[in-house]
Amino acid sequence: MDYLIQRLENDYIAAAVQQGGFNVYTSLDLDLQQLATTSVSQGVKDLSDLDVNNADFLAVKPSTGEILAWVGSADYYNDKIGGQVNVVLSKRQPGSSFKPYTYEAAFKDRKLAPGSVVDDTPQTFDGNYKPQDFDGKFMGKMTARKALVLSRNLPAVETGVKEGMANVDNLAHAMGINSKLDTGPNTAIGGSDVTLYDHVQGFATFANQGTKMPLISILKITDSRGNLLNETKPGSQDGKQLVLTPAEAYLITDILKDYQNQWHLGWNKQMYTKTGTTGATSNQTRDAWILAYNAKIAAGTWVGNTAANGGGGNINAHGTRAAHTYGRHLCHPPPAAAPRPLPRSARSTRGAP
Repeated sequence: MDYLIQRLENDYIAAAVQQGGFNVYTSLDLDLQQLATTSVSQGVKDLSDLDVNNADFLAVKPSTGEILAWVGSADYYNDKIGGQVNVVLSKRQPGSSFKPYTYEAAFKDRKLAPGSVVDDTPQTFDGNYKPQDFDGKFMGKMTARKALVLSRNLPAVETGVKEGMANVDNLAHAMGINSKLDTGPNTAIGGSDVTLYDHVQGFATFANQGTKMPLISILKITDSRGNLLNETKPGSQDGKQLVLTPAEAYLITDILKDYQNQWHLGWNKQMYTKTGTTGATSNQTRDAWILAYNAKIAAGTWVGNTAANGGGGNINAHGTRAAHTYGRHLCHPPPAAAPRPLPRSARSTRGAP
């Protein structure tokens, strides 16, 4: 709700928005929104023994950019976790969930193909950077496809350096990432901060066969007399861009179809998935991510530990563990929904989206 009100205040006088009188029709699917809210809360409880106390969720329709569900935190009214902070818009390191951008950049520029051989052996990169994996092992030569499905760090960094990290960053930005990305080699495996909002936009671009459809949440606004003030037809918003050809986008989608089975996520719906974890190689995990999509929906979840002062602690949950927990509830595409007006009681009050 905060996000929607902020969007309104950007377009209209803030005082007028707070006084009410607007009828705002949104893209939210109320059934999915309720499911997401319940699932985020329950998921945090399920993972509490792993020091998880907060999570978020965002789901969109790739072909139109409509936001279907948005949960900004596990408990808006919990001051101990800083529950009023909208974590969907907070910058955090995405870990291995960033790797699809790295490989896609190399595929697009034909520096690499899914069947190309990459090397999972000890290597040293600029700045004496020596990446490791969560298991402390090296698996030798393998295909790029296998390296992404197994989420090996060395091949991803090698791929990013071969492609040129500036090119990787440029592609990620074109697909939807708006935050500043460092050109150092660790960005190839998620060492630069992103928001879940941007990350889901990027994966929605994969889902939409390479065409970025900017995300929208407000479809129509009328005044108290029903006069139309503004309307956006889903799919007609400004900013639509062909970033990848359908064939280029398919290369990553075809690889990610194997991810849920490789990691035994237990989902009964085919999704194209990537998880991410930050700090796993140093036993200081702070962020766990799950990004998944198909043609009808793109969704993402972040799981972690937050505090009232904006800080937080470490967790003992990796992205795949979080995917097990949340995927049971959130891997099914939602039904299509007509635009719904905000409840009257919500039109002039603030709350978590």
